[in-house]
Amino acid sequence: GKVGLYGEIVYWHALNYSKLFHFYEIGLTYRQYKGSENFTGQSATNDRLDSSGVISSGSSSANYNYTNAYSDQAVSLAARISRQDHFSRYGFLQHSLGVNLDYFISSEPSVPVPAGFEDIYKPRYHGQLNAQFSYRLGIGWKASPTVLVVPSLEIPFLNLYEFDKGLIAMPYFSTRQLPLIFTVRIMLLRRISEDCNVPNYEGPANFQ
Repeated sequence: GKVGLYGEIVYWHALNYSKLFHFYEIGLTYRQYKGSENFTGQSATNDRLDSSGVISSGSSSANYNYTNAYSDQAVSLAARISRQDHFSRYGFLQHSLGVNLDYFISSEPSVPVPAGFEDIYKPRYHGQLNAQFSYRLGIGWKASPTVLVVPSLEIPFLNLYEFDKGLIAMPYFSTRQLPLIFTVRIMLLRRISEDCNVPNYEGPANFQ
């Protein structure tokens, strides 16, 4: 795997009376999946029978070394539901469960397969649509009365489509690769007169 790009813009809304979850969000994301695979092998030929039934003698060998790379780009629709638990006056943990539907706008990479390796090297690739459940853990702080800053790490835990026995790692060439998404989110709060329970803090009465 290699480092790719990720960006998102979402609308989020606080839940006034929920105890388990504090807000939900829905938005669009851009995802770039990058990685490569190195294939090394050696093929050898010995005496063989040709199409006319004549045995030809001799042997030959060849070394192969290929590097196949991919750089997938996807536009995704994402939805999450989250809760926040304070550990200090302005710091909190954020737990999110989400689902994303990816539409890949990049084409399938061309993968050369050397002659003689067709039976043992069968490159795989995912489909144009991909859907997953994911979990996101963030550690954030309230930078101002209207701004939350939340660095987060997201990892998928179940494939929805293509289901593929629920395996969460995505097929690339002869391996599977698991995307890990690191984000720094800036969440904007509106100034309103009534009380808002997200984020809440069971602490001093003068907390704002």
